[in-house]
Amino acid sequence: MRSIEMLRLVYEKLGDEESRFIFQNRLLYSVSEDERMIRKMVKGLMERYGEDDMMNRLLKWTGLKSRDVVVFGAGFAGCQIVRTLQDFDIPVSCIADNNSRLWGSQRYGVKILAPDELSERAECRVIIGVNHGVDVIHRQLTAMGMKEEDLYIPEKQWWLGKNCQYFDSVIVSPKEHEVFLDGGSLDGEDSMRFIDWCKGRYDKIYAFEPDKNNCRKLSKLAEKHNRVTVYQEGLWSENTELKFSSGNAENSCISESGDLVVKAVSIDEKLGQERITFVKMDIEGSEYEALLGAEKTIRNYKPKLAVCVYHKPEDIFEIPLKILEYCPDYKLYLRHYSYADTETVLYAV
Repeated sequence: MRSIEMLRLVYEKLGDEESRFIFQNRLLYSVSEDERMIRKMVKGLMERYGEDDMMNRLLKWTGLKSRDVVVFGAGFAGCQIVRTLQDFDIPVSCIADNNSRLWGSQRYGVKILAPDELSERAECRVIIGVNHGVDVIHRQLTAMGMKEEDLYIPEKQWWLGKNCQYFDSVIVSPKEHEVFLDGGSLDGEDSMRFIDWCKGRYDKIYAFEPDKNNCRKLSKLAEKHNRVTVYQEGLWSENTELKFSSGNAENSCISESGDLVVKAVSIDEKLGQERITFVKMDIEGSEYEALLGAEKTIRNYKPKLAVCVYHKPEDIFEIPLKILEYCPDYKLYLRHYSYADTETVLYAV
């Protein structure tokens, strides 16, 4: 009975219907591991967003014509497109990719081919399914003789809805003298989005990133912006050392089978009495532990929080419960930004 009461507490703190819809489906997915819960959620959100969602615009472009549909890109974006088109009964004949190591393998039952093989498909239409390097692939396809009317060129990255992950304008708005803690900074892209979000009116950015290869990229941001401080450290409940799986870009994470040992720190101990106004955490399953190490900061300053809640099944209820334990006055919101089971963010404001 106690568990039901705690779930009800989270549910009642959710600030709108969209948050409750996401919570219900993610909770069912955590319990059942039934991907249909995620597919139902994605379809429901696409219906809610309508023309504001780029996948809906793609569905309109593909139409009901019988010509081959090809997705260029076998990475995260391309796989999302293939899976979503299948959900809407639009078959994808093949996936093209420049990575020769992928040729001959499959994603969702669709074979990956070399781009040169597209020349044999005279009637195909190609969707550019990447989040980076769109212009390069566009030039590659036109050089191969593809007609512009047969190419779908995305106007932005392939993310569900129209609002920016971690900085959803419906939920969070900037104030003067923002101090941003970027947990899981990767190459600094989210810190750059923060700077754009607050129009450069901020006091400080603290960027935490334990992966040394990611930190090399992140250091360039600090060189350009003198109010950015980079820590090659992970976030945890205490100051310690942990095994870490490195070299996987955005998927690098704390792991008992990790290939190296990294320094991890508690936010409370690392930053002491430093005022923080906004905390973002996307740290590959370490979010709950990092929150344990941020109790004083959250209780004292009540910062805006944007915390990923999809890495572990229990995150969808354990993380909001811990935040409410620290600060019962928070209002909670959930938003989902991908066409897969990743990128669900809990906001606390």
